[in-house]
Amino acid sequence: MSTPSIPSQYTHITLAERPTGDITSSTFKVEQAPTQTLLPRKSGEVLVRVDYVSIDPAMRIWVTLESYMKVIPIGDTMRANGTGTVVAVHKSDESNGKVKVGDIVNWYSGWSEYQLADVEDLLVVSGPDSTAEDYLDAMANMVSRTAYFGMLNVGQVKAGETVVVSGAAGAVGNIAIQIAKLKGSKVIGIAGGEDKCRWVESLGANKCLDYKSKTFAEDFDKEVGKLDVYFDNVGGETLDLVLTHLNPLARIVICGSIGNYNGGGKPPSINYLPLLFANAKMEGFVVTRFADSYPQANKDIKQWKKEGKLKIPFHVEEGLESCPKYLQDIFKGTNKGKMIVKISSKEPGSL
Repeated sequence: MSTPSIPSQYTHITLAERPTGDITSSTFKVEQAPTQTLLPRKSGEVLVRVDYVSIDPAMRIWVTLESYMKVIPIGDTMRANGTGTVVAVHKSDESNGKVKVGDIVNWYSGWSEYQLADVEDLLVVSGPDSTAEDYLDAMANMVSRTAYFGMLNVGQVKAGETVVVSGAAGAVGNIAIQIAKLKGSKVIGIAGGEDKCRWVESLGANKCLDYKSKTFAEDFDKEVGKLDVYFDNVGGETLDLVLTHLNPLARIVICGSIGNYNGGGKPPSINYLPLLFANAKMEGFVVTRFADSYPQANKDIKQWKKEGKLKIPFHVEEGLESCPKYLQDIFKGTNKGKMIVKISSKEPGSL
């Protein structure tokens, strides 16, 4: 195997200030540092070249609030789910370590060209039959499982039910649409703009409603009537509207609230009384709650993909220094599917 070429300096993006509203150009700072500081100094440490990172709405929470993950300290590299290539291991691990130079790994990395990582935090995704698609899929595992458990375990979707999914063109929403559809439900998506709505319908939704339309409320009443499951990714006024259209024993799945994230996590007032009248329930979840069931979820998702019943769409951009812009774009709704940013000019696994 060839010896990896490691530059003397690397670029990374740090958190400069905590945003109180929208993310701006002053929220993050582009910095350079000596790569020498990242070289493994003890057994179990590895140097990883970051090849791809994921851009997710939850990142807005990570820079502001203590939640299911620790808030990112000012001055630290911005956290991100990533896939990269191991380029150096500690000398004591060269012959019998858990990972080796050239392995492709998935882990919570960051907005950085290189990162020092602990092998216990890495999932090796390379193998003799691996493809480029597998490496991207590794970053979609979390959103795929989120849609899976949210729809099946929390939403308990059944054949013949009416299901509504907001944020339907997003990373989780589009997969939730497909899972509900393959379970035999009538599925209605909500997205912003005619183009996105038609795209969501191409994935299997019976109908997708444009929340930007002046007739959205009327369209919702006409197409939905009453619903059994609502998979909520946005919160706000859409959730209020949904609460007036519940069938008895309806289930509302709180997966996210992207419409409220830039407000510092302070939700607007919601009228919960319809839950009482419908004997309905509203339940939030973080996917790690179902960690013990990941193997079954992974098996099902892989099988659905193989059978052509499930697609994992990616929206791929390039450029580390543009990551803050791409995070802003998520909240503007410019993406279709999972937003991924290519960081390295090299392909995963190449040295």
